[in-house]
Amino acid sequence: MTQVARVFTGWTVDRPQRGGGFKFDENRHEPGTKKILGKKIKEHGELEAGSCCNMLATRPATAAFLSRKAGHPLCRR
Repeated sequence: MTQVARVFTGWTVDRPQRGGGFKFDENRHEPGTKKILGKKIKEHGELEAGSCCNMLATRPATAAFLSRKAGHPLCRR
């Protein structure tokens, strides 16, 4: 989880009081290669977040986890 957090360093919301969008600040991003689930994400600044999200979204385990979380409250009824 720490490595995922490192990927997202530098991301913020521009003017949140006005409904601003996401903004990447290179000066606040932690440089270096990150290792998530045994795979390396090379240092690419702003592009690292997309690589991380893509890696997690395409894993079968992610779909199974989200299905269990979404379906669990419904099974109690």
